[in-house]
Amino acid sequence: MDRRHHFRPKVWGTAIVGTKGQVVIPAKAREEFGIKEGDNLLVVSPPSRQAIGLIKSDELEKMLSKIQAKIEDTLNIINRK
Repeated sequence: MDRRHHFRPKVWGTAIVGTKGQVVIPAKAREEFGIKEGDNLLVVSPPSRQAIGLIKSDELEKMLSKIQAKIEDTLNIINRK
């Protein structure tokens, strides 16, 4: 698989900010990412503030756990030398 394809953004539709600041995530995006009513989402952006994104908090926890495990594995290898 061409790795460049992995980084191409996908447009899921449009969303309008309501009077209370609420945004409705397009149904196809909710389905694709398994977002359900009541899910906790983190709102993130790069330092440039040129974009905004959402990530499910439980998915972030999983990613951080994997990173932590890789760091621990690396430290174990370093400490064996």
